[in-house]
Amino acid sequence: ALDFLKKLKSNDAITLNIRESKPLLQNDETLLHLLATLPKIEDPNTIKNLHELTRASLAQGNSPYSRTTKSRTVFNYLQLTGDPNSLLQFLRPEVLHSDFIGAETQINELCDFFDDTKNGKVRSSTGDIRSNFLLLAGPPGVGKTELTKRVCEQYGFEIKIQKPTNEQAYSNRIEADMQNLFDSAIASGENICLFFDEMDDTTSETEGDCGFNVHYNKILKHLQKMLLAIKGTRVVVIGATNYPSKMQKAILDRAFDIIHFSLADKNTRKKIITDGLRYEKLEPRLDISFIEELAATTTGWSPRVIKAYLQSVKKKAIRCDSSELHLDHFKKSFENYRKSLVDSYKNHKSLKDASFDIRPPRLTLKSTAINFNGLVALPSAVKESLLEVCNFLRDPTNSMKLGNVQINILLEGPPGTGKTT
Repeated sequence: ALDFLKKLKSNDAITLNIRESKPLLQNDETLLHLLATLPKIEDPNTIKNLHELTRASLAQGNSPYSRTTKSRTVFNYLQLTGDPNSLLQFLRPEVLHSDFIGAETQINELCDFFDDTKNGKVRSSTGDIRSNFLLLAGPPGVGKTELTKRVCEQYGFEIKIQKPTNEQAYSNRIEADMQNLFDSAIASGENICLFFDEMDDTTSETEGDCGFNVHYNKILKHLQKMLLAIKGTRVVVIGATNYPSKMQKAILDRAFDIIHFSLADKNTRKKIITDGLRYEKLEPRLDISFIEELAATTTGWSPRVIKAYLQSVKKKAIRCDSSELHLDHFKKSFENYRKSLVDSYKNHKSLKDASFDIRPPRLTLKSTAINFNGLVALPSAVKESLLEVCNFLRDPTNSMKLGNVQINILLEGPPGTGKTT
């Protein structure tokens, strides 16, 4: 293999027909598997050929996630060798898109916002000074907070996270604390991001839903004033909310934009699971069909929940002193992790008095998607409303928060339009 690399000319590697390397491969290995097993190469030209050959192989559709009959991935090989020739930079670059699978659009929008702020592009297309307030909306566990942390790190912004509290003592001085927070950030002249988690608690459309009931209107007006004060400065405010519909319109109108996050679809869940198991050796029967089934069974799970579950599977294998992950590890961890989720929510201070019965799908069951085909043609608004409710309830985090709840949907329209049917 090393001789093969040494003989390659630079341009040959880029246009190489991968079939030329077939005689070097064993069993079901791909070229990437072979390249991952090479010892450290000292010759600069050979290293250059290796890197170009790696890029060419990826361009021709070879996946580093593919597994041999012994269920080893290219990443697994590199873990054993220590990646002496720096191939990981091509196989899985250390960029945001690798760690936040399925959030490519949100990443680009968030990066553009920070990039413009850092470079002083403070005016909108109309010539007005642009708002430095951005809102991230979406269910829990989709990466709103973690992505903001990573983007801040990438663009050199210090992040200060503010979390809501229901403590009366804090509520009485929240206005003064907010003033000090904004004043110190503006006065510093540095790139600072003020991140307000669960912002709907402080900017609820209804005072009764607000976590800060004392001087509510006064606090809300003060926040609006502060959002105006940071225009044209190096200070940005990022608000995160699970319920944008609960927030005051006056606050929403001051946002430069609202970036919406959603739960992962089946294909994205499959990618997250595949990536999460990239360094793990699986027992041979856990092939691609098992990954497909696992992706289907985790319908409604957020990326955070999926990653935590995979970590519990790995810990189960370690406790069992197993060098590979078995189906039994996945099943037992699934049940144990589900139980731990239920217990953690039952002990949550806001749910201590709630009675609810949580029955997420078991790993052995295949989930079925709601299908409107064959039913009477429903107006698109009704379909969207039903799907929104169903997708919300599919997220175990939401169903656990709700407890016993009755969902009511009202269909309005003249007689004979198909409401009953």
